[in-house]
Amino acid sequence: MLDTQLLVFKTVAEQKSFSLAARVLHMTQPAISIHVQTLEDYFGTRLLDRTNRRVSLTEAGRVLYHYAVQLSRLYDEARKAVAEVSGKVKGKLIIGATLNYW
Repeated sequence: MLDTQLLVFKTVAEQKSFSLAARVLHMTQPAISIHVQTLEDYFGTRLLDRTNRRVSLTEAGRVLYHYAVQLSRLYDEARKAVAEVSGKVKGKLIIGATLNYW
């Protein structure tokens, strides 16, 4: 469970778009903008350059993105470790099938 603001920032950086990030996260574009603005206010610097409907990372944004990726990985590892210790197996199960006509 990554902090919502970091998750939003990471998704915007990966999608290179506020509107695409909103679709991926099932949020509104204004909500995405507010989360990013709050994060920029917290750090006191711009994290994203917004130009012509595309988004790119500033130098500070590249640094934060690196940490957001690491934190996301650590959260996933922690969730898996706790599930193993508690005896609960969680994850995605993908099942495929075909139709055979005899």
